[in-house]
Amino acid sequence: MPLADETRPPVGARRTLGGVPRQEKDVYEYRPDQWPDWSLQHDAEVNSRRFLVGRRIGVWLWIPFGYVMGKDIAVEYPASVAVPAYIALTALLALYGLAGTWGLYRSHRARVQLVVAMYALGALPAVFTGSPDNLMYLIYPVVISIMLWPVRYSRLLAVGTVAGMLAVMYFSSEGIQWGEIGAMLGLGFGMSGFMMLSFTIGRLRAARGEIRELAVAEERERLARDLHDILGHSLTTITVKAGLARRMLEREEGGEGEHQATAEVRDVEELARQALADIRATVSNYRTASLPAEIAGARMSLQAAQITPDLPHAVDDVDPKLQEVFGYVVREAVTNVIRHSRADRCEVRLGRRWVRITDNGKEGAEQNGAGDGNGLRGLRERLAAVGGELTTTRATDGFQVLASVPAAAELEETG
Repeated sequence: MPLADETRPPVGARRTLGGVPRQEKDVYEYRPDQWPDWSLQHDAEVNSRRFLVGRRIGVWLWIPFGYVMGKDIAVEYPASVAVPAYIALTALLALYGLAGTWGLYRSHRARVQLVVAMYALGALPAVFTGSPDNLMYLIYPVVISIMLWPVRYSRLLAVGTVAGMLAVMYFSSEGIQWGEIGAMLGLGFGMSGFMMLSFTIGRLRAARGEIRELAVAEERERLARDLHDILGHSLTTITVKAGLARRMLEREEGGEGEHQATAEVRDVEELARQALADIRATVSNYRTASLPAEIAGARMSLQAAQITPDLPHAVDDVDPKLQEVFGYVVREAVTNVIRHSRADRCEVRLGRRWVRITDNGKEGAEQNGAGDGNGLRGLRERLAAVGGELTTTRATDGFQVLASVPAAAELEETG
């Protein structure tokens, strides 16, 4: 089963200073050591189509600007120099457009390769023309590195690029072009600051959505608890007393009025029993697992247990008919991680018809396939009801729970 390659935003570990616990870093704060997770921008409470269109326009508008920057190449240099310089420039701008759209969702290795390739192409116009002025094309890989790399590394790349430009310009006959140096530094650090702000806002919006899901789930649990504790108890008492009254009347029946009273009491008893059954059914439905709420609850529980959570921020890709059963899988698996694994990291990944929970714990033999507890056995039964299966894998570097439902399985709408 192919699993999507996703970025993994780490969570700051809890430390102590003089025996006093320090505040754990906010998981929703975008930090300089994190790889940008552009899926957050889709999950936030904004118009996704408008965001995609605006981002693509912002990327592609820089392409004609590159040709404007290079308009003097054809005038100042012969064709033997201008043609290869323009070919390199065209390849650079094409790769820039690809990296600014498709590259945002690639693996870390692919992101590094894109920036390195762009850096090589960005230096070629200066190499062909022999003019350090054309080193300004290196702004394209620097800008893309800000979009694809952690801010810490993209800023280092910007500083290194400026240092290289200063060295080349210093030893050239044209001297140092301070305007180009300032533009490179300004764009590099200005855009990196904007990126950090943008992603922090995206994470805060995701946090607000999780808080809303948790609030809804908590209210449903409260209502279910109240229904069970108050109405359930009262209806049980009414049912018992109605049954007792009916049996007493049946023993003392003597006239037509008493037969009618017995029938009325029997109806009261049946109505009470039916109302009690309805209450129990309602409570059962209200206590079903909600996948978004389980993800949000898992994040809070793992952080409280000082386990780094690596969880998705949305469940939109999961089949709606499977979200309830996958919610139970996440709840049980994360509970096992906290109780048994002795892990310091837990990862949850979601697909259309699968969910995978992985930890890096060294313990947890009681979780393996040979010794499933009641929780895992219950999950197997729930998945079997929808045509799926649960597999558990014990490895040297952790434990994995994978719940999957084949595409051929017939699913019923959950209510």
